[in-house]
Amino acid sequence: MNNYTVEDVAKIFQYHPATIRRLIKKGRIFAFRLGNGKKSPYRIKHEEIERLIEIGFEEQIKELRIVLQDN
Repeated sequence: MNNYTVEDVAKIFQYHPATIRRLIKKGRIFAFRLGNGKKSPYRIKHEEIERLIEIGFEEQIKELRIVLQDN
């Protein structure tokens, strides 16, 4: 089972790591932390990458932009 870093996922989908972190915080990408602290790094499971591809990651980004515009 592979787990990816935020930076790995950003490279896969060609987005900035900050965008990936924002999607994680908004609950659009499911991730877990290594450790208990706020600064513990996130990891994203391979299954989540497959889910993002299946649902269309571009749709996730469009949803995020809508949410950010509302705030």
